[in-house]
Amino acid sequence: MGTHLEFDELKVTGLHKMAQINVPVLLFDIGEQAGCRRDPIEPSRHPIHDSRPQSAGAPGEGAWDYSPTSLALANEKNGVLRNEVNAFLKEEGVAISITPGYNGDGGTIFSTYGGSENPKDPIPPPIVAIGAEQYNRLVRLLQHGITPKLNFDIAVDYQKEDENAFNVIGEIPGTTKPDEVVMLGGHFDSWQGGTGATDNGTGSSVAMEAVRILATLHKPMARTVRVALWGGEEEGVYGSTAYVQQHFAQRTTMVKTPEYDKLDVYFNDDGGSGRFRGVSAGGSPQMAAIFKSWIEPIKDQHIVAVSGGDQFRPTASPGGTDSSAFSWIGLNGIGFQQDGLEYGTRTHHSNADTYDRVQKADVMQSSMIEAWFVYNAATRAEMLPRIPTPAPDPDAKSHE
Repeated sequence: MGTHLEFDELKVTGLHKMAQINVPVLLFDIGEQAGCRRDPIEPSRHPIHDSRPQSAGAPGEGAWDYSPTSLALANEKNGVLRNEVNAFLKEEGVAISITPGYNGDGGTIFSTYGGSENPKDPIPPPIVAIGAEQYNRLVRLLQHGITPKLNFDIAVDYQKEDENAFNVIGEIPGTTKPDEVVMLGGHFDSWQGGTGATDNGTGSSVAMEAVRILATLHKPMARTVRVALWGGEEEGVYGSTAYVQQHFAQRTTMVKTPEYDKLDVYFNDDGGSGRFRGVSAGGSPQMAAIFKSWIEPIKDQHIVAVSGGDQFRPTASPGGTDSSAFSWIGLNGIGFQQDGLEYGTRTHHSNADTYDRVQKADVMQSSMIEAWFVYNAATRAEMLPRIPTPAPDPDAKSHE
């Protein structure tokens, strides 16, 4: 479905001024981007003003304000803001909403959420993310009383035949303890800006390559090795959360299935293309000691650190990545620390997340290390130490 839209007039406006606009185009009134000061929308004049105090929120969440950052994230409160804004845009007849994205410059555009994965939520008008430099130019032109002319050529296909995401599961059966399971994986979905190469094509590839290495070696492993490629991670860790509650325990009741005590550990890769430099111990000193012993023979691969072995911190709700779904219900969900490279500055949720940004040698190193950790867990005499089992939480939500 393609739509060509052309506008001869454009007016910058904050949402609280939407009633004054005559042309159905919206630019968020946040001033120039890319390091410049932002002029916030005045909350008291906002028709959908939230009465809660303004705050920075948790790291990465953004504040309770109507900015590209706050409207782009998967946290529950950010979804509330999106729904309020999208309903308002629809009511006002806005045809195009323009955003500079929430990060980046130099042609890199970071853009994620526009609408919602829930078909019951308000459907926004088309949202166009443009470079910060182009966005700033539009703002300056409008501030100087110059009316720019914009052309939009938007083609979108709506998938309505099957709206469900899915997980991909495979395994190597264990020899002497096949009912005990060691898992590894990464999420298989991605955002729309690039091709999802580093988020999370690399993590999925590392998991698949680790399993290929283990299968090729034909070395017996007592426990079953199960690989999972998760769907719906970007929208709120949906795939892995559904899986753990179906196979192990519902968080609201914490009634364990027979599989719960047989899941040894889940290893997760979701940190971009960089080499593995360390591993989390999940808050267990015993686990930290075991992981240090596994690292010792492969220090020539430059993985050196074991973190998080001093204090256990329970997972309040799944969020950020798929290992959190496991730790949320008291199962070992382990992540690796990687070289950051340009993940946070160039590729994460951006139009630059393409194959060109993948570092082949780093991904090969990560695959080898993940295979080594999985092999050690699958052949160890005893299962790994388990983190504490949480109490039932009747109010638990699977989507933060």
